[in-house]
Amino acid sequence: MLPADESGYAEVPTAGMYNHVITKATCTESAKKTLYYTIPHTQTNESDKLLINVQSIPGEPATGHLYKAWTVRQQPSASTTGTATATCAHDGCGNTLTITLPELDTADVYTVTGNAATCETQGEQEYTYTIPDEALKDNNVNAAEGTVKELSFTVTTPATGHKIEIEVQPSDATEDDTVTTTTLKATCANSGCDQDWDTAPAQATVTFDLGSGNVQNGVTLAKEDVTFDPETQQFTVTLPGKDAMTLIDGTIFTGWTVGGTDYAAGGTISVAARGMVAVTGNFMEHTHNYGGVVFEHSGKYAGMFVAKCDVDGCPEPIVIVATTDGTFNPVLKDGTSVPIGHLLSAADFTVEVVYKYQIDWEGHKIGETLTITPATEDYAEYFSDNLYKLSTEAWANGLQATFEFKVDSKMIASGTATFDVVPAADDIFGADTGVQILYNKAGDASGLAVPALDNVSTTSGIAFSFWLDSEEINDWNAVIVQVASGGNMITLPNLGSTAGNVWPGADQFKNNAVYSMYLYNNCFVTVSINVSGGQVESVVFYRNGVEVVNYAGTLVQEKNVSVATIAGAILSQIASDGFTFAGGNQYSDLAASNLLVTTQLDNTAAEAVYDWYEPKYMTSDAALRQTVETTLGEDVTIYTVDADAASAAVYTAGTFKDLEKNGLTIMFYIPENGSMVETEIEGTKQPAASDWAPVITSNGYTVGDGCLDANVTTSGTLTGWNRFETAATQGPAASSPNPWETFNTGGCTITVTITKTEGILMYKNGELAFTHAADGAASTGTGTVGTFVECLFSALETSGGRVAGATATNTYLWAEDLVVTSALTENQVKALYNAVHPAS
Repeated sequence: MLPADESGYAEVPTAGMYNHVITKATCTESAKKTLYYTIPHTQTNESDKLLINVQSIPGEPATGHLYKAWTVRQQPSASTTGTATATCAHDGCGNTLTITLPELDTADVYTVTGNAATCETQGEQEYTYTIPDEALKDNNVNAAEGTVKELSFTVTTPATGHKIEIEVQPSDATEDDTVTTTTLKATCANSGCDQDWDTAPAQATVTFDLGSGNVQNGVTLAKEDVTFDPETQQFTVTLPGKDAMTLIDGTIFTGWTVGGTDYAAGGTISVAARGMVAVTGNFMEHTHNYGGVVFEHSGKYAGMFVAKCDVDGCPEPIVIVATTDGTFNPVLKDGTSVPIGHLLSAADFTVEVVYKYQIDWEGHKIGETLTITPATEDYAEYFSDNLYKLSTEAWANGLQATFEFKVDSKMIASGTATFDVVPAADDIFGADTGVQILYNKAGDASGLAVPALDNVSTTSGIAFSFWLDSEEINDWNAVIVQVASGGNMITLPNLGSTAGNVWPGADQFKNNAVYSMYLYNNCFVTVSINVSGGQVESVVFYRNGVEVVNYAGTLVQEKNVSVATIAGAILSQIASDGFTFAGGNQYSDLAASNLLVTTQLDNTAAEAVYDWYEPKYMTSDAALRQTVETTLGEDVTIYTVDADAASAAVYTAGTFKDLEKNGLTIMFYIPENGSMVETEIEGTKQPAASDWAPVITSNGYTVGDGCLDANVTTSGTLTGWNRFETAATQGPAASSPNPWETFNTGGCTITVTITKTEGILMYKNGELAFTHAADGAASTGTGTVGTFVECLFSALETSGGRVAGATATNTYLWAEDLVVTSALTENQVKALYNAVHPAS
């Protein structure tokens, strides 16, 4: 690596061989400094330049374009836009920017000065337009340097001429097809003009010769259909269009003939005063030729099924085939119930709109029904609902969702669906499992008083499943269940009794779980009291569907009280007196929600109840997974994500597969130590992070947040082995002078990539901090990093593992926004960090 000078750039160690080229900043590029090496000339090669690096020069960013003079290329009108251009004034740039000038009638865009046109004089007005900041910013314009933001242009409009209104009185005696008018007075109707004409031209008669009599009701003209221009002594007659015609079935009106000239349907003709003109209506025989049925998305027929005639001039080009009478049938896709606490969405429903045929069509009779499903792709854009307002707080009374089917903002149909949120046991656990739902409560259940459950017995056992919403808790004062009488309780993860207590020892923890598995973690908890032969066999604790603590019923601890004694008393008291859930004793309440009480559960059922809730609740996990998939692509295996607090997250052996081939990457965020509430584990307060705190651990093999530890509890490979950093292992992101403190202050993202070939690489905020090469030796003990990786991978695949949490010595590590994938490259680590933790 080249030494750096004061400006932060590499020095040139050998004159004439290393050279810098300075590129000044341009409108779009910052100033750059390019270092290259001149390869010496030898007999085997010519002198050549080798690029070393390119660095931006601090303080010399891109200048942005500078536009000082605007030229209007196309002037806008009242109904059309215009354009203006300017050329960048910076030397050597020459970039041209073209902007769109809004229509002149656009409100609050132009400042207008000058005089508008009148009836007899032309108008001359100056329009001033201020270019929006967004248009400059989006085109890389440095407005602060002096870019002109205003331009003006002059609009000249001709005199409008007088707008003459004629008071017309029809003759008292006219035939049905004749209009006779007399002008009494003409005035100018333009605002501000008071000119009038005292004229009285002679009568003008306009006669309509209606051809072959194909018009049933004749044609009449109202006064407003005939106007008079006193200057030209001409009447203007507006001819009726086809919409005003009442035609005999099977005919099409194609227009008028006036003096031998064909007119389109409607139009105007001029008739001299005292003149007479024959106007003939043209009609033709017509048979409808309707095509296939289509659904109209806009306009008059929006929301209807119609057929269209393809004959030009057809008086009825559209015929309504089917329309809805408002019948609407929304139903749940998965039956008649939803999970407790589930926030409903349109995706949960199938919604059908019923249409009825209005004409006989291809074998369908009038009144026959046609059903559509708005949630399908063709109609999804028109579907709306009020489901975002619904929750399941009132599940006991059932819920009602309202749906609206709109097309082009036009209400077509609406309807409601009433459903139950109490799930059937088979929905969650599958058929023929024998599991029964004994009680449930949606929403907040903290401090909930549950009545006596007389369906609980020593043959059914009991299990409690719920969302743990608390964070600031510990293992004893966070009461999950307290029986209303007797003082027996289940805490996290202990059993309490007035006669004595039981708490887990090292041999009760499963899957590398620790006390901190529930502490400071929002997670899904299941506790099952299992019975066999009328006796309590075990009490098992689960976290997110994974078994973490298992008490045998025979386990005895304080005051010779067994697990069976405490759990048996709890079963008996629940059946007779009920219990208080999530609080209610002398300790502070525990925030918990969506309680589901069932008969006892085995490991498969405990995982099933979590799987039932997890996809419907963990919307933040789904969003995080989508971000990871989008960033890394299909070639990377995603083992797990946890968008919330993930400290002491426990994963089963099946989570990690083919690690020797795929490798492993763990990424998560640790908050700053100074802002953290210290964690309390068995009465000892510990900081939120230290260099030995575990990133991932399994069977005694631990990757810390700066060190490696193989302090396995049983005799095995690398027993007592560990490795910690020295200055030689540091990367650009490591702290100095003590490399092992790189992550200790928190407020950063840790990423650890583990492979058998490269060893263990540790990144801080996407930048490499440490490299434990596969052939690297231990700091204590014998063996290489590669051997440690082999042991760790074997332990993870065989026994599962735990992320963060606490070690046996109570070193604690807080983890948020966890992502675990197959091994990533350095560029992938940076990309993932930028996508998930840009604000870390």
